[in-house]
Formats: sequence, C-alpha cells, structure tokens
Amino acid sequence: MNKKANTALEVTFILVILISLIVMFPIIYSQLSPFITSFASSTGYSASDSAGLLNFNDRLPRMLDNIFLMVLVLFWIGGALLAYFVDTHPVFFGFSVLLIIVVLYTALFLGNFVDDFMNTDAVSLARENMPIITFVSSHILEFMIAIAFTMLLALFGRTSKGGGF
Repeated sequence: MNKKANTALEVTFILVILISLIVMFPIIYSQLSPFITSFASSTGYSASDSAGLLNFNDRLPRMLDNIFLMVLVLFWIGGALLAYFVDTHPVFFGFSVLLIIVVLYTALFLGNFVDDFMNTDAVSLARENMPIITFVSSHILEFMIAIAFTMLLALFGRTSKGGGF
C-alpha cells in the first residue's frame, strides 16, 4: 500500500472527473435528444418502437443526472476511505492544506468555466432537465471544499492505533 498522503492529488482527480461529466452529460443529452425525436417521428417504424424511443428520450436526462450523483458520492466515499487507510505523519498536514488550497483555487476557475458553459444556449435543454448537474456545477467549489475537508479529516483525524482524536 502506498504510504504517501496524496489528498491533493485525489481531490484533483475527483475535480477533473466531475468537471468532465458536468460538461459531457449535457452535451450528450443536447445532441442526442433532437436526434432521437426525429428518429422516432420518421416513418417506417411502428408506433410501439417510436413510443419506446420517446420514452427513452424522456428518461435520459434523469438517468444521466443520477449517474452523475452516483459518481460524485462514490468518489467522495472512496477518497475518504483511501485517505483513512494511509498512515502518514501529522507534520505533513500543513503541506497538504497548502496543496488543497491550490487545488481549490483551480476549482474556482473551473467552476466559473462550468457555470458559463451551463448558461449557454447549446445546453439550455439539459440545464432545464438535469437539476443535480446544474446544482453541483453552480456549487462546485463548495463541494470540493467539503470533499477536501472530509479527506483531510480522514487522513489526519486518527491516531496510529486506528482510533479517533
């Protein structure tokens, strides 16, 4: 097992994955929804096939939204568990906090980018139909602060015997 405290690297990894999904899922839905609608309305398909496609098109944003929420929660829990099992010296706490501040500063700029992206006309359909992604993209810095705090607490908040403070 790696005995180094890579909390900043783990938070950066989570940030990159979340930003990628926040950008990718609305684009997928915005591009796929008109295609599915036109495909379902074309002749040559039965009414049940068209109804199935339209039903899938109605469920797609909720499905992508729930996938995003599941990824967010699993990475948060996984990062905290990985940080808990790393045995590190408390002297590295200050260094970890400095690295986390740099990562959060980067999250601030990426959060502005994502907020501008979510307010474009190209993803307006997705913005209306994906409330979880819209909420997280508007509050990405707060989520990253909470994730970083949880991971630092799990990393440095226990004794070498495995107990608490």
